[in-house]
Amino acid sequence: MITKIKSSEYLRRYHNMTAAERQEYASRVADWLKLNEARLTSLTESDFNARLKDILIISANWNDEDCKSFEDGVTLLSGMKGVVDDTWLPDDLYMISARRVVRRMLSVLKSVLTIDAGTGGTKDTKRESKSNKAGISSEKVIEKDTATVPGSQTGSTGSRLSEPIPMRPRHIDQYIHLLPEKTQKRAASVRELLRDLDAARESARKLMDAGEQGDKVAQWAKTATTLDDKVRGIYKELDDEWEKLVQTGKVVVDAVGNVSLKEDDGKDNSNKPATTKAVDDKKAQKAKLRKWLCETRNGNGKRYESHVKKWKDNFSAYAAMTGEAVYKDERILMAAKHYGIDVFKIKINS
Repeated sequence: MITKIKSSEYLRRYHNMTAAERQEYASRVADWLKLNEARLTSLTESDFNARLKDILIISANWNDEDCKSFEDGVTLLSGMKGVVDDTWLPDDLYMISARRVVRRMLSVLKSVLTIDAGTGGTKDTKRESKSNKAGISSEKVIEKDTATVPGSQTGSTGSRLSEPIPMRPRHIDQYIHLLPEKTQKRAASVRELLRDLDAARESARKLMDAGEQGDKVAQWAKTATTLDDKVRGIYKELDDEWEKLVQTGKVVVDAVGNVSLKEDDGKDNSNKPATTKAVDDKKAQKAKLRKWLCETRNGNGKRYESHVKKWKDNFSAYAAMTGEAVYKDERILMAAKHYGIDVFKIKINS
């Protein structure tokens, strides 16, 4: 059975590595993929239970070499935490179905091989070099990037060394308003689809644990697969629409990750980033709300009912500010459980 990685075992974050360290890291990733991609894919794609159960449960039947393959992959994955949209570390990686976890791991690690180790940008570039009359080479770089390039700047001559594209925010709510209306409507259904997906998996798991076989389990498994495909389809659409958005060259991301577009004259439009004071106020308000929501010493006994109502109201306000991440905040979820509250039934403020 695999063991969870500890934070002390995480690799240095990719954007904090030197160019030499990035090259070594990419080499390690390439070697790992060559040796382990087929192994882990076979273990999870061919095992029906891997669609329903998490990696900790599934790995109980793996041999030591299989477990080491996955654990080494997690170590490499830790280097991309905070660099890609989501590595699912530290906890989600061990809670989501084994098949999805392995697919995510492979997807993220393969993306490492497309990053230019010198700049942190992707290698999907076209370069056209030509010499001027003085025999000095100049280089025009057209760069398509999926991550912010640390330290990119304009040279002393005023020529653009590179054109970094801002990293996509972690939360859909921070940029969904700029995507097509059709995509916005589909994205709005993700939360409900994920809830239904978890319910379908749990139903299948209970039937299997009870010794049920055949049609009953298969029906729930089919439902889970259908829902999983829908969710992945929406995320793929979000990927495509974000790519179209950044290709306009007008994307601006503020200090808290909210996205807006620049006008052609270089001035921000009506969705311009908040002022520094407003950003600080919002961060302080979020921190205050979260601290209150995590506290379980209040509202017990005679004050229980009134406190639960207030808790739901504050959760709604906090979720509106934070987005989908609130449903993965363990401390808030523990507090909700303490008060017997189902956060998925709480209406979120618009």
